[in-house]
Order: sequence, then structure tokens, then C-alpha cells
Amino acid sequence: MNIQSTLNAISGQDTLKQLVGISILNKVKETQATQAATILQDFAAAQPAHLGRNLDVRV
Repeated sequence: MNIQSTLNAISGQDTLKQLVGISILNKVKETQATQAATILQDFAAAQPAHLGRNLDVRV
């Protein structure tokens, strides 16, 4: 049994696992950004136009 080829195979599996994990994290990040943008758009659309234009300050 060639020890070097076995070590290379194990190392290759670790690299693959790492690349898959990074890809999944990137996809989750993109999905989360899209969902946040949608929520912000929905929130802005739900607010009546007259709210937030004036600020009453009492001292």
C-alpha cells in the first residue's frame, strides 16, 4: 500500500469538503441578502406615505 497516495486521497477529501462548505455558505449568504432586500421593500411599501414626514419635538 502506498502511504503517499493514501495521504493525498485523504487530503483531497478534506479539500473537497472545504470547497463544498464554502459554496454552501456563499449560497446561504446570497439567499439571506435577497430575503433581507425583499423584507425591506415590503416594509417600505407597507408604510403610509404621510408617516415620518414631520417630527414633533418638545423641550
